[in-house]
Amino acid sequence: MSEKVTAYAGRDWMSYEMCGFNVKITKSDEKVSYNLVSIIDDDPSLMKIYNRIVQDVITKFEKLLGDWVVSSLDLIRLLRAGEGLASQIMSNYCPQPPANLTIALAKLVSFELAGLKPLMPLLIDKKVKKISLNTSDGAIFLEHCEYGKCSTNITVSPLGIEKFGKWIWNEAGQPLNGTLFDIRTELTTPYFHIIVHVTDHPFTFTSGSQIFILKVR
Repeated sequence: MSEKVTAYAGRDWMSYEMCGFNVKITKSDEKVSYNLVSIIDDDPSLMKIYNRIVQDVITKFEKLLGDWVVSSLDLIRLLRAGEGLASQIMSNYCPQPPANLTIALAKLVSFELAGLKPLMPLLIDKKVKKISLNTSDGAIFLEHCEYGKCSTNITVSPLGIEKFGKWIWNEAGQPLNGTLFDIRTELTTPYFHIIVHVTDHPFTFTSGSQIFILKVR
């Protein structure tokens, strides 16, 4: 992870690269913002390759599992299998890709298959301590090890919240239409270890329920 700290026009900012993402943190008038840009967002040709790899991986899963049902695999197996297949398939489109590109795209593909792509950079960024997700608008705030509370340019769609919710309830042993008002559970994978707290369960996308994610180091 490379870092760069600069000051300009009264605004301090720090930037660093992290597994296919560029992170830029700006501070102005006591307000801190955590902004992300994926390497595929700035490169149309790379985005095209990425989309092809995602489709090829899904096709492979369909052949191996029959119907494409994410719930047939647990989260760890899904992430590992997705990353492995993506690494293999990448050579079809990039004969000799740089090692760091292979790793970054393969991880991104695996998180997309699990429905966790919007949250991926926050889950793997070791400088992020806590994540707060509002289900009514998908807005995310976080606590950074060095900069404290930050707003972000990241939002999670209702579908993304639903997919993340499925993993939470799979681990908690509660159905999505359960009646508990407060759920805490833990998710451990080779890529991240988190404790998740959901308030006002069962939530709806307009209820203003909160999902709090604590990173375990």
